[in-house]
Amino acid sequence: MVTHALFNSASGYAVFDVKLHENIGSRIKSIQDSIDDLSKWSRLSALENINDISEGIVNEHLKSLLELNLSKPKKGSNTILAASAATLAWSISDALGIQCDA
Repeated sequence: MVTHALFNSASGYAVFDVKLHENIGSRIKSIQDSIDDLSKWSRLSALENINDISEGIVNEHLKSLLELNLSKPKKGSNTILAASAATLAWSISDALGIQCDA
């Protein structure tokens, strides 16, 4: 079961701890709108980030964010990161050794 979620957009990244798994609440319009509110996100490096996301590239900004927020994976670690795209999940696993699920 996923323990962390990676939110990615053109303007930045966020890592969230998964505390409760709920599929129904994610379909509520107000929740979707709050997630998509780009005014809460910085516009720095927007083009670079969206290009890297679409190509499945782990850039330095994403790498440092994940290293800062997720402990180094240990043998038998139960940390699993959810990523939005399979190529990005594979790249994160390859670059950082973090188990990912797309």
